[in-house]
Amino acid sequence: MSDVLSQSEIDNLLKELTQGNLKDEQVEDEKFKRYDFRTANKFTKEQVRTLHNIYSTFSHLFSTYLSGTLRTTCQVEVLSAEELTYSEYTNSLQSPLILAIIDMAPLEGSTLIEMSPNIAYGIINRLLGGKGGDLEASKTFTDIDIALIEKVIVQILKQIDSAWSRIVAVRSVLNRIETSPQFAQIVSYSEPTVIVTISVKIADEVEGFINICIPLVALEPVLDNMESSIWVSSKKVIIDKENEKEIKKRLLNTKFELIATFNEISMTLGEFLALETGDVIKLDQKVTDKLKLSVSKLPKFYGKLGVFENRYAVKIADIIEEEQEDG
Repeated sequence: MSDVLSQSEIDNLLKELTQGNLKDEQVEDEKFKRYDFRTANKFTKEQVRTLHNIYSTFSHLFSTYLSGTLRTTCQVEVLSAEELTYSEYTNSLQSPLILAIIDMAPLEGSTLIEMSPNIAYGIINRLLGGKGGDLEASKTFTDIDIALIEKVIVQILKQIDSAWSRIVAVRSVLNRIETSPQFAQIVSYSEPTVIVTISVKIADEVEGFINICIPLVALEPVLDNMESSIWVSSKKVIIDKENEKEIKKRLLNTKFELIATFNEISMTLGEFLALETGDVIKLDQKVTDKLKLSVSKLPKFYGKLGVFENRYAVKIADIIEEEQEDG
């Protein structure tokens, strides 16, 4: 018999037991799986799924913030959300690392944000003008390092508050930052927690994890909201007004290349190889004809060639509409 009985096998055993056909020796010989109520899951699958969705939204928001702050492409993605006891989680931690202890009213107690050393050093390196490469993982964090990471974590808390807004209005505050697990005990070691593991990739150069540890006691005030159907899993990114304003500000200050081009001409390879200094190439375009101005190889304007303050210049004459370009 397999470790897990099918429903028909259970029904047959109960039937034989009630009819007296099943002897005690037979019962003792059967394989039963013991169920330890002390280690039973305290979180329902729906609650864990809701936390996964909350921090998926956070991942989108944090990715936008991190890409703008570090001025490079950053990918942030939730890998898993699973239930562990606090001791199982802390036993896997190694020093040094960044452990931010967070108060999230109206959630009770504290939660943990753990940042792996390579991600922390990658962020610090970029903030100080470096290329963000991996540094020595065993290097001790200095006061300057912690001060820089603290500013990043404060911004992380804003993204977390936005991600939680569909469940409950959360006000996250940074309590303190520790670099050793032994100074960051927030609950008893037997307390059930949900560990949300988030993958962070910075410019294809640095890759690591951020783990968020949420104890059961912290979630008790909002467990009913997490069970209800108000959360609808969606890929839509929730952007509050503050984030929207910041994104617009960064976009307006983004530099791009605007290129004015003449009409193309064709020549043979022999003619090209025969070109010398002083040769004149006749363009298939009159001086009065409009030039085409492109942004990232996409035509956007027509312009007229001229001179402004002793420099060659192009005056915008017309806007190329999308329908016109498609036509």
